[in-house]
Amino acid sequence: MSCANRFVLFSLLFLFFQVGCGDRGDRPELAYVSGTVTLDGNPVESARIIFMPTEGSAPRGAIGVSDTEGKYELIYINEKGCPPGKFKVAITTRGQKYDDEGNFVGAREESIPAKYHNENKTKLTANISLDDENVVDFSLKSE
Repeated sequence: MSCANRFVLFSLLFLFFQVGCGDRGDRPELAYVSGTVTLDGNPVESARIIFMPTEGSAPRGAIGVSDTEGKYELIYINEKGCPPGKFKVAITTRGQKYDDEGNFVGAREESIPAKYHNENKTKLTANISLDDENVVDFSLKSE
């Protein structure tokens, strides 16, 4: 067998085994979670909604980003959803700001009061179940 043929054979074997390793592994079953974020009755655009598991509740949290209507869906690693459990929730708009061409133009100001965006101060919670329709809306109020 020539060197080129061996290379092709080993490359194909490598790809075959990589495809076989693409399963969910030990990831938990996920529940679909969506909702809306408003501040004083107005939709909050580009907010990050961060679900942080309470002790022993879930292996890790999930995150979502709100659209122009304040609507979000949670993502766990790279899949839509969230593991079941009890979560503390923080909502923030702080982050990087980009222009229409995708160029970084500076930091985005925080528009959410600290009682919601600070993970140590937030009183927002959510219970996620595999059996329920998990629509979790947040109606925030200014300080």
